[in-house]
Amino acid sequence: MLIPFLGFSQSRKAIKFYEKGVSIYNKRDFSENKKSYAEQYNKKAAIAYYTKAIEIYPEYFKAFLNRATVKCNLEDYRGAIIDYTKAIELNSDDANAYYLRGLAKDGLEDYQGAINDYTKAIELNPDYTDAYNERGNAKNELGDGKGAIDDFKIYSEKTEAFFNTAYRKNLLRTSNSTVNAIVYFESGVEKHDVKDYEGAIVDFTKAIELGLDNTDVYYYRGMSKYHFTIQDYKGAIADYTKAIELKSDHANAYYNRGLAKRNLEDYQGAITDYTKAIELNPDDAKAYNNRGYAKGDLEDHQGAINDFTKAIDLNPDDAKAYYNRGYAKYNLEDYQGAITDYTKAIELNPNDDDAYYNRGRAKDGLLGIQLIATQNKDYSGVRADLERACELGLEKACKLYEDYK
Repeated sequence: MLIPFLGFSQSRKAIKFYEKGVSIYNKRDFSENKKSYAEQYNKKAAIAYYTKAIEIYPEYFKAFLNRATVKCNLEDYRGAIIDYTKAIELNSDDANAYYLRGLAKDGLEDYQGAINDYTKAIELNPDYTDAYNERGNAKNELGDGKGAIDDFKIYSEKTEAFFNTAYRKNLLRTSNSTVNAIVYFESGVEKHDVKDYEGAIVDFTKAIELGLDNTDVYYYRGMSKYHFTIQDYKGAIADYTKAIELKSDHANAYYNRGLAKRNLEDYQGAITDYTKAIELNPDDAKAYNNRGYAKGDLEDHQGAINDFTKAIDLNPDDAKAYYNRGYAKYNLEDYQGAITDYTKAIELNPNDDDAYYNRGRAKDGLLGIQLIATQNKDYSGVRADLERACELGLEKACKLYEDYK
């Protein structure tokens, strides 16, 4: 069976309801003006599908998490908090669940409760930059100005983008740009913060046309262009390049330009940018991690392993780095090493369906090269991992599991 106390067909049914919820939530009516497409989301139908998935599998972490997010978008903050709380009960190590519950509590003006959740998210993921920003905003609402400033400083240092309004205004006071350019820049930032990336790009472009010529406006427009809903990677690269021209030691601009280059399959160019980012900030684990990705794309799997190992040295609790290193080891047919890394990734993130799936494949690879006198190989470990990955909602694991039954 694929889900505790459920047969294969019921497991598949729960997964299908979950996938329908995801699909209908993301469905857009492009016959409408792009500015209003967000209103076309069929949120109530998505909730209904997630509810059906939960009815079949009451421990479906992702279904609770997604249903809560939809409820938040409908401003049903109390309902969202109930679902986020259940998701946290199912996976108490998920930083994102605490962060999202904090946002829901913000919606109810429960600022202290929100602070508690943002703090937990930061404990689980010290690089969760948005959690610092939102915690700062919540502290400010409670009149803790010093605590808010401390959080905004951390957020600013980690992003180098001056996201917080107070920092942005302070930066812009030193600019020779016109008032109108500043207004457009501020408007662009606000739109970016609410994920209206097309609107943000329009405003940043207008600010530039009106004479605002500093690192942050190009860097910020580059981030908006990069976002997966826009995917203007060439435009993002051009903006990051301009930001670098204006500030040659902008580590994040090099890092983000590397991300955009990798999406355009310019793997060597991405490696060059990640390397520069590392030179400027040698303790940036994510730069090592992503340089490892790019090296893997070029089939330099040993080089990738070296980078993932460095990322782990800098952040030993990064489940993704262990997963990535396991994948690189698998490509070098070091199946036992891959199994060890996938196992560590699962310890850190017990609901990582891909880690179970790939550990199962590594176990299969190990069985394939072992010298066993009998032909009766024990695939129970492979089946167990594929079964768990399927339980967690990974479609390809469900299909492959059938081959081992």
